[in-house]
Amino acid sequence: MNGRSLILLAATGAAFAAGGAAVGATTEPAAVPPIVYAAGGTGTERLGAELYVREADGTTRRLTRNRVFDGFPRWSPDRSKIVFVRARGSDSDLYIMNADGTGVRRLAGSARRFQDLYPAWSPDGRTIAFASNRFGENEILVMRADGTGLRRVTRTARWVDDTTPTFTPDGKALVIASNRVAFSNYELFRIRLSDGRVLKRLTFWGEGGDLTPGDDLMPEFSPDGKRIAWVSDRRGPEGRLGYALWTMNANGGDVRRVARHPTLNVAFPRWSPDGTTILYSSFVFDDAGMRSSRVRAVGAAGGAGAVLAEGTEADW
Repeated sequence: MNGRSLILLAATGAAFAAGGAAVGATTEPAAVPPIVYAAGGTGTERLGAELYVREADGTTRRLTRNRVFDGFPRWSPDRSKIVFVRARGSDSDLYIMNADGTGVRRLAGSARRFQDLYPAWSPDGRTIAFASNRFGENEILVMRADGTGLRRVTRTARWVDDTTPTFTPDGKALVIASNRVAFSNYELFRIRLSDGRVLKRLTFWGEGGDLTPGDDLMPEFSPDGKRIAWVSDRRGPEGRLGYALWTMNANGGDVRRVARHPTLNVAFPRWSPDGTTILYSSFVFDDAGMRSSRVRAVGAAGGAGAVLAEGTEADW
């Protein structure tokens, strides 16, 4: 499955079912902070996906109850708010609510009749970055946390897809996944927040031609800013291709594979607040779409990924 397939799959939303075998030990981290995640639906065009919180003691609390798709939740830095995607058919908009599920409202910077996806908070909690197809392929936009001050960051060729932004720790730049090298080849780039200028290309797995291997997706900075977690289909130590969870330093060096599930795809890496653990989703993708999705946590040094919940698109 190429990068565009995985991106499009991620954009269709949550799944709810069983998981599969992993490589390494299976011990759950000793301390697990509250996790917000999506579960219960099979795509943004379907009904029933809702948001839940897994508390530190393992109990579950439901946040949303409606007949639309809710997914892609992200805690604000102070954990007082959650930004998320609410979708009706092909219209995906960004919403915000209090941490207890109250005060749900649509952010004005979102656009009707388009797909606004992958929200990410700035470190100071004042800004939200996201990807939107309102200009054709996805571009990166930012707005204030209250939905005002909408601004377009990237302006690229018609076929270029810029997506899954994450802020650098100083809040002055973003790291994004983009197919600007070749249509089916996603790489990671650090871009300037002020004007979208590429400051550094971070990954070089792709062969540079279209329809060739090379997918680096869904970057996420560690809390101390020293490492980036991301998803790649690059060859692992055993020489096989397949989507796995990787980390590297902030400049693209010291690449390490953290978790791989031979029968599953992985997505949505998120660092724990203390930087010791990475949360991610594992799932099966076949002709029926995305299914068998589980939220897992793995130590930053690598391992199996203990199952924490049945669902996807989690954050803590």
